[in-house]
Amino acid sequence: MREPEIDYKAVFQALPGAVALLTPQLFFADVNKEWLHVVGRNREHVIGRYMPDDYADRPGHPNAAVARNIEESLCRVAECGCR
Repeated sequence: MREPEIDYKAVFQALPGAVALLTPQLFFADVNKEWLHVVGRNREHVIGRYMPDDYADRPGHPNAAVARNIEESLCRVAECGCR
């Protein structure tokens, strides 16, 4: 019996929370619709952009501090392989 194919792109887009997929270099590879809604951006402004720069044009935005914290955390993980 053949396994049913899973449409992972559709699953990703349908996730109930805001989700961003980053490359190891911290560039946005994909984001779901909820993520775009939460951050108030469109796909064209996000995909391919360096995540830490996402709020460079709005440094006082509450998400700017979140982006910096995520960058620091992901860089720590990449450097030491720990959590």
